[in-house]
Amino acid sequence: MKNNMQELDLEWVALIAEAKEIGLKQEDILNFLAGQPAVDLIAENR
Repeated sequence: MKNNMQELDLEWVALIAEAKEIGLKQEDILNFLAGQPAVDLIAENR
């Protein structure tokens, strides 16, 4: 299970990096991913 989570984390990191490359702001990315519980936690703890 842990490997699956690590792979998923790497996929999210790659997606966010790609979104930044095309000029999306972090706020836009977080809004887009708002349905994800982990993203909500990260946003709340900033």
